[in-house]
Amino acid sequence: DSGNSDGSNNSDGPKEDENTQNPGTADTLQKPEKVSGLKVAKAAANSLKFSWKAVKGADYRLTLYKGSKTVFTKYIKTNSYTCKSLKAATAYTVKVTSYVESKGTKLYAASETSLKAATAPEKAKLSSVKKKSSSKAKITWKKTAGADGYEVFMRTGKGSFKKIKTITKGKTTSFTKSGLKKGKSYSFRVRAYKKSAAGKAYGSYSNIKTLKMK
Repeated sequence: DSGNSDGSNNSDGPKEDENTQNPGTADTLQKPEKVSGLKVAKAAANSLKFSWKAVKGADYRLTLYKGSKTVFTKYIKTNSYTCKSLKAATAYTVKVTSYVESKGTKLYAASETSLKAATAPEKAKLSSVKKKSSSKAKITWKKTAGADGYEVFMRTGKGSFKKIKTITKGKTTSFTKSGLKKGKSYSFRVRAYKKSAAGKAYGSYSNIKTLKMK
């Protein structure tokens, strides 16, 4: 940014380029409020939608990072944005800053607001459901790249699916369900998840496999 304070009448002002006072331009602007309420509105395998509380009279600069590398920077007018073409089950950091602009001069909020998030894993794939005993069945699925864990769901007959197990290791690819009853039909499906500071991002549900206990 160009121009530093000449110090003639600004001895008590902080010497930051954002505070540069140029007669007729920035002196009519006031720093906008800092962005608050930044969250992940929706996490998919290849996209992240972020939203935050609107700052009155301000536009926004959004920068997405993968590690220390900048993926892109966007200047937007709305208080939400969907980042697309991302890699599945991958950690990202987003930073959003509000700003006001006059005659080509941008005046930013005092600080950025950041959030660590992750895209969801790809759709899980259920490999098999096999009877292990008169009351047990082993559910096996393929490892999903980048997943931190899985959730296993079951339904009895034509009932609704209910979560029966959360697997907390991405390397685990099977679970044995007990307490099944002879003569009943059970269906299973799984989904993978990725953890981040913004919470769990869930991949799509797998294919369904059904087992009739005989």
